[in-house]
Amino acid sequence: MWIAFKANGTNRRYSLSAHSDWLSLEIFTIFSDLLAASGSRKRFFFADTGNEILVVLIEPDQFQQLNKLINIFIPFT
Repeated sequence: MWIAFKANGTNRRYSLSAHSDWLSLEIFTIFSDLLAASGSRKRFFFADTGNEILVVLIEPDQFQQLNKLINIFIPFT
């Protein structure tokens, strides 16, 4: 399985692991890396709740405040 798109004028293609019908979490690592390379401070954080996943795109200082309220998130690195 793979994903392809254009970001900042560059065509990109990434291979992703296949996990039956589940979303590959690798996609958030890819987008986080692209955000970092473009100078954005925002990053993806996630919480695996079982059959669902909660994902937020937020700046690290805002994440610290959110995580104090609900300590369930893991950063995509």
